[in-house]
Amino acid sequence: CASCTALCASMGWPTMSPMAKMCGTLVRIWMSTLMKPRSVTATPAFALTVLMHLRAMPEERRKPELAAAAQKRLAAPLAVLEAELRVQQAAGNAWLAGGRFTVADLCVASVVAWLLPARDMMAAHPACKAWLDQCLARPAQQAVRAMGKA
Repeated sequence: CASCTALCASMGWPTMSPMAKMCGTLVRIWMSTLMKPRSVTATPAFALTVLMHLRAMPEERRKPELAAAAQKRLAAPLAVLEAELRVQQAAGNAWLAGGRFTVADLCVASVVAWLLPARDMMAAHPACKAWLDQCLARPAQQAVRAMGKA
């Protein structure tokens, strides 16, 4: 998620603490090893497959069996994310790296948002869904969405 880090730097966000940097590194490892298939060039990322075959593609081109297979592959990484969010919530933190929104939240939310069309999957991970809703409700996200509608 080097592009997310560069974006944050260009926006003048404060320098990340060592703990937030470590969390960002772990998030990048998690996303690259669990959220994506072994051969990214041969098969699209699983989360993108869910989005494309449940919502984005024209209905006649959708293949629900591909979305279902991708959801099965995403069960383990979502369980890891769910558990981590519950740990953070138990500690009184609303975000992945603690008490404030960081590049870790930005990177992971940008992928997890592709899973919104998989309503049953998101319902099975309530901490993920609540966290994602919180990410999507941020003023900056709302401003970007408004730009796309203009």
